[in-house]
Formats: sequence, structure tokens, C-alpha cells
Amino acid sequence: LEALNNARLKIDTLEDLAAIVKHHKQKKKKCKKVVLPKPQEPEIVVSIREGFSNVQNLESVEPEQFLDAALENRILVIDKYLADGGDPNTYDKLEATPLFWACRGGHLDILKGLISRGAKISTRDKLWSTPLHVAVRTGHSDCAEHLIACGAKINAQDKEAVTPVDLVKDWQTGIRETLQMCANRQQGLARSC
Repeated sequence: LEALNNARLKIDTLEDLAAIVKHHKQKKKKCKKVVLPKPQEPEIVVSIREGFSNVQNLESVEPEQFLDAALENRILVIDKYLADGGDPNTYDKLEATPLFWACRGGHLDILKGLISRGAKISTRDKLWSTPLHVAVRTGHSDCAEHLIACGAKINAQDKEAVTPVDLVKDWQTGIRETLQMCANRQQGLARSC
């Protein structure tokens, strides 16, 4: 790895780069935008792991609502759909299942619950991507880690022959190039002062 040097930044190894990325992520977490809360669902305390005894008060859930619920972390809707006999492997027009949507939203509890209810981790969408591809693309390492622990194949190729491992390597290369460009700009500014 080519070393980047300036007054604030020194990168000699991939570990240094990882530490900088981690530091920036932590800074972003501290400076979050204020988002107004969504209207709350009816107060029925139940989760995928606790069972389905109290979800009968909700209306029937359509497959599209079930898929949206996986993205939006709406456990009650998911519970109702599955309690009514819905297929945990239902899919949308692009053949993305609820696992894809849970990974896209970074909802580890939803992901775990769907897997425990029979959702297939090796499923593929129309582009042959797997839920692991989505978890890696969207930066949800906790979801990616759980999928791998459950047996997801890290070398599964999509239609463009890209694997989740390739996605990580591309991301690292992109970060390195961006940091090098920023370092070059900072050096240019220092010379002009």
C-alpha cells in the first residue's frame, strides 16, 4: 500500500486505512440528522422469536407489505404475514426476497427471524445477487457476518461474475484512491500558501 503522508494522515497498511474508516464512521454516528419518528404501530408486543399469539388483531398482510416491512423493520407486519401462513421466501418483480430487503435496511433481528422461519440464505435475484451481496454493498457488516455464519457462500458470483469478496476489495481500492486524491489536494494547497 502506497503511504499517504501529511500533517494529519499517515497510512502505511490496510490496518491504518481500516482504522481511519472506522474513525470516520464513528464521527458520522455522532452527527446524525434529526428524523421525525414514524407513526407507531398498534401496541402489540410480539417478535418473530416470541411467537404469533397476539398478531390476529392486525389485518391480513399482502406480500408487497411483507417485503416493505422487512426493509422498514416492522416486526408486527412480518409476524402477521408469517402467522397467516405466508411464504418467507416470497419475492418481488426483481426476485428479491425479504432477506434482500432486511439486508438492505441493515435489520439484523429481522434477518435472523426470517432465517429461523425458513427463509433461504442462498436465494438469488434476477441479477443473481445473493443477500450477502446486498449486505456487503450497503455496508451492513453485522448482516453479512450473520449470513456467512449461517452458510452463505462468500464467492457466489452474480451475473457480472462479481462476488461479495470482490465488492469488499473494490470498496477498499476506492477508499484508497479517494484518500490519495485528498492527500494530493492537501499537499497542493500547502505549497500554494
